This record gives sequence, C-alpha cells and structure tokens, in this order.
Amino acid sequence: MGVGLEVMKSRDPGQVTPDALIATLEVAIRHHQAGDLQQAEAAYRQVLALQPEQPEALHFLGILCYQTGRLEEAAAHMAKATQLRPEQAAFHSNLGAVYQALGKREAAIGCYSQAVALQPDHLQALFNLGLCHFQLGQYDQAEEYYRRALALQPQDPQILADLAYIAWQKGRLATAIEHSEIDIGLDPFPYNGTTTTCETLWGGAPVVVLAGNAHVCRVGVSILTNVGLPELVAQTPEEYVEIAVNLASDLERLRHLRHTLRDRMEQSPLRDPQSHARALERAYWQMWKNLVVSGQ
Repeated sequence: MGVGLEVMKSRDPGQVTPDALIATLEVAIRHHQAGDLQQAEAAYRQVLALQPEQPEALHFLGILCYQTGRLEEAAAHMAKATQLRPEQAAFHSNLGAVYQALGKREAAIGCYSQAVALQPDHLQALFNLGLCHFQLGQYDQAEEYYRRALALQPQDPQILADLAYIAWQKGRLATAIEHSEIDIGLDPFPYNGTTTTCETLWGGAPVVVLAGNAHVCRVGVSILTNVGLPELVAQTPEEYVEIAVNLASDLERLRHLRHTLRDRMEQSPLRDPQSHARALERAYWQMWKNLVVSGQ
C-alpha cells in the first residue's frame, strides 16, 4: 500500500441540479475512469462554470490535478470541496494525500485524522497517518496507526516492513523479525551473539552457528543445544555454509520452525530461571566446600 487517493464511485445526485449538470458530471467521471483526462477535465470545468461550488466536481478535478502533477491547484480545489462537504471522510483523506505530496506532513496528518474521526476503519487514512508519523520519526504514533491498518489489511508488505523497522529502532529485535522477511539468522564468528541470537529464535527464525574453541565462540552452541537444535551447529566453515544452504532450501521446515520456535524456547532451560538459580547455588556451595577442604 502507498500514499494514494480514494476515487469515489458513488455520489449523491440530490446535491447537483439541474439534470443537465448531473449528466455532464457523469460524463466527466466516465472519461476520468477511462483515463481520458483531457476530456474529463473539460467536462469538470464545464460543470463548475455552471455551478462553481459543486463539491464533487471540485473534488474530482482536484484528483485529476493531483494525477497530472499540479499539486497546488489540486489542494485548492480539494480544500474547497472539503469545506463544502465536511462530512465526507474520503474528501479529507484525499486532501491529506495532496498535502503529503507537497511535503506538508502536519497539514496532512490533520486531514487524515479528520477522515479517521469520521470513519474509524478508513484504511487509506490509517495507513497514511502511520506513514506520516513514520517519516517524522514519531514511531509510537506510527506504530499505533499501522497496527490499526494492518488489522484491516493483514500481511501488507509496506506496513510489515515499517513495523519491523520501528521495532528494530525500539530494540525489539524479536518483533522486528516477526514483521520482516528474515527466514534464517547467521551467527557471527568468532564472537557469537547472545541476546540477538535468543531474540532471533524468539521471533521464529532459526540461527546457524559455527562452533569455536573458546567461550565467546561457543555461546551459540550452548543456546541451540538448549533449544534442541544442535543440528544447526557447524564445526567447520564449509559445514556452516552447507547447513545454511540446506535450511534455506527446506521451506516446509522453515515454516514449521517459524511457528514452533517460540514454544521450543519457552519449554527450554533458557526460560527456566529457577533451575538456573539452583545450579548457581550448587556451584557456589561446591566452591565453598573446595575452599574449606583445601584450607585456603
């Protein structure tokens, strides 16, 4: 989904008279929908010559000006139409798109907000609100509107990509992975990841690890072993590449891991702080006994 105008397909005939005016407006709309913009513009202007404050003719002429790159003229026509028909959510949303194209994001946000106030499930306005706030670096507001838009149009690629970026900016790696197209994580070597590896797994992406011979290059080995995925641990660089390539080719396994990795982690020792605490207590107790026995 991108910034766009909502082309209205219906109108209120009672708002325009006489019959000849309605007929001319209908001709203009048909030309517009067929892509014959020159004929459409001429017909819209003919309507406005007869009735200068005909809101639909103003609005559609504004859309046509937007489509042909005349943004200031588009804004003028659409702002007038919106003043005449303030109850139309689409009028506010489309005017917001013109302001956004002009770089007037604050004005655009005001229009989109009015559209959403009139129609809470207005998908285009919700998306564009998210996009405006995202471009301004206002990630909390962007996330709110993107999630509302995503509820109406799940799996929208741009919304998911922007949500992934927002989550990354906020340090929520697991959420970023859920919203991104990441399928496999590659653990760095010789210094393994720790928190990033856990968050990648928590987000549903398996991680391939190259084992080393020191603590810093065996953290990934410990994590994968505890999660029950020791087969993703390579002993040589060649095996590291082989495991990654084979995993990338096994789409069914990737889908399975995407849906089960979080449960695997939840049931693993990594998510058992009580056992960790008891093991640490035993280690301290053993060190104390060793100290007493040695007499040092």
